Amino acid sequence: MGEARFLGGVAEKYGVQAFDVSEAKRLFLEIYVETYCQGPNAGDIAFQGAVALVRALRAAGLATAVASSAARVKIDANLGAAGFTPEDFGCVVSGTEFERNKPFPDVFLAAARGLGLAPAECVVLEDAPAGVRAARAAGMRVIGVTTTLSRAEMDAEAPDAVFEEVGRISVADITGLVERGAQPVTAQQLGVPGA
Repeated sequence: MGEARFLGGVAEKYGVQAFDVSEAKRLFLEIYVETYCQGPNAGDIAFQGAVALVRALRAAGLATAVASSAARVKIDANLGAAGFTPEDFGCVVSGTEFERNKPFPDVFLAAARGLGLAPAECVVLEDAPAGVRAARAAGMRVIGVTTTLSRAEMDAEAPDAVFEEVGRISVADITGLVERGAQPVTAQQLGVPGA
């Protein structure tokens, strides 16, 4: 849901007075990039098999994009540290470009537009509840990956398929979902606030 909400939510929970979200976000991103995206352990940031999957999708003629709630500087640092190149994605969208972030569908709809695709032609890989809800609200198929949620928690979000690891997902898994098509789901059906 983005760094501002992440940091601001913690500050709210603990009653921090005069909390400067912009400064906290700047400091957080500086520490994050230096700690996790640079140096000898930078490659550890990638989900095993993610780079291979993206490149296999590209080799199969499929378009790929990144649609993240994170700030663009963090996205770029993560992609570089994980071993991706600019050629691996046809479009990179940061949630900070939008007034509404996940669980609203805006970031995913922008990625589809950036690729020149209809939402029903897209399959999203997501590991968080807000992301699954946003993709469903966009009318896209969703593969849930249980890197941050248990299988039961992910199943409760009702993705079209669930995998324990990105590296277990194949091109055929994704193309099979595209061929089935997606049924649009309204934001109200998903319980998106303010819909």
